[in-house]
Amino acid sequence: MRKTSLARLLLAGLCCVAGLSAATKEEIAEVDKLLRDGSDRFLALVKDLSPEQWNAKVPLIQHSIGEEAEHIALSENELQQVVLQAMQAAPAPGAAERLKGKQAKLKEVMLGKDAAENFQSPNKIANKAELLEYFPLVHKKLIAMWDSTKEREMDEHVYVHPLPKVGELNALQWFYYIALHRERHIRQIEAIKSHPDFPGQTQSAD
Repeated sequence: MRKTSLARLLLAGLCCVAGLSAATKEEIAEVDKLLRDGSDRFLALVKDLSPEQWNAKVPLIQHSIGEEAEHIALSENELQQVVLQAMQAAPAPGAAERLKGKQAKLKEVMLGKDAAENFQSPNKIANKAELLEYFPLVHKKLIAMWDSTKEREMDEHVYVHPLPKVGELNALQWFYYIALHRERHIRQIEAIKSHPDFPGQTQSAD
């Protein structure tokens, strides 16, 4: 994929809204760590894969690592627009109190035992080389958006997730969702790599 094609996949825009955040330092620090550390984990998992490993399908797991990696990268780009829409929305009275503690529920939904996600692969990122070019650009833009937003009021700027089990999230919780979504698919990649039928996996003796 040419660099111009990669650039077209990236959504522009950073959100800048006045006001101080009512979120706790602990909440902001948790999201900050997840957003940054997850990127390194993801790239470390995929950077040395062969083409065979990138495209391999293993029993009981729907997607290949390449499909999971593409989904992480494209979703991380698209979800930044959701944060932007939340921050541009008028404050929702009472949202801060109504959504207090939603992070724990969100973690349960995203990383629980039934968290496997059924998605369609658009095949916009053809191989590992394209992913390794595209994802760092997406992540850099995400961190720039986060850094421009984390000290601002996020608690009453709301955008509703289309899945009822997730529902209403404020802007901070949307950043948390992005980090957890990536983590969900990182765990799926780890499961594929550890599967006994994964190419290059050492088989145990009977």
